[in-house]
Amino acid sequence: MTTLGFPTSPYTGQTYIVGNTTYVWNGSAWVKYSGLTQSTSTVSISNTTSSTSTNSGALVVNGGIGVGGSINVSSTSTINGAVILTTATVTLQLATHNGSTTTDAVKFTNTTASTSTTTGAVVISGGVGIHGDVYVGGTIVVEHIDIAEATMDSTYTEVSTMLPTVIDQYPTNIYRSAKYLVQIDEGTGDTADFEVIELLVLVTNTGTAIATDYGLLTNNGELGSFSTMVDGSDPLNPLLKLYFTPYASTNKTITVLRTAVTK
Repeated sequence: MTTLGFPTSPYTGQTYIVGNTTYVWNGSAWVKYSGLTQSTSTVSISNTTSSTSTNSGALVVNGGIGVGGSINVSSTSTINGAVILTTATVTLQLATHNGSTTTDAVKFTNTTASTSTTTGAVVISGGVGIHGDVYVGGTIVVEHIDIAEATMDSTYTEVSTMLPTVIDQYPTNIYRSAKYLVQIDEGTGDTADFEVIELLVLVTNTGTAIATDYGLLTNNGELGSFSTMVDGSDPLNPLLKLYFTPYASTNKTITVLRTAVTK
């Protein structure tokens, strides 16, 4: 056989042509390849040898394969290193592990409404990076917004005493100043009282808070006073605290919108 140029280390299924005759290595010897004839019968291979490469397995085909119908695979398939998952084993987790990017548009037709950060047609536990524009057809409810060197946040507090109450706080090692819009609701119906006021707060490098209020609007007089202080009980995370002290122990709701600017 060596004088005819047969490969010295053939793999199972390898073919070699001598003249007009094709030989195939069956694992132990070169045998004449008789070819296949077309048949309408089902061909079943009961050999269960697993495939770990292009030249191993129960069936090895050295050339290409043309298939006119469907192909059903009961396990994961690999084509040129790319993993092809069958419908029996496909999950989003497996799919993204084998390629989580696409140049195609992705559309979610689920219409589940969102009423919190854990509900809706799409729920994302981590952050989201968006390079282009965002268009929203409905209401946007955001708990916290970072805008370059600034941030926007809000709080809601219920008060029913005349004691000073913290209605907002932020870390002074991150933000230098803040602007507040505070709305206070007291009572119900025609006798309800309201107040809206703006405040500016500045924190120095020595931990001193400087504040001023302006733009006051009420329908029946002020409902309380405001004060600020820097709480340095945690030296690694000092906090600017905004206090509200009511003038009466009636039930009040206080909504705060804060815009803060970084150092």
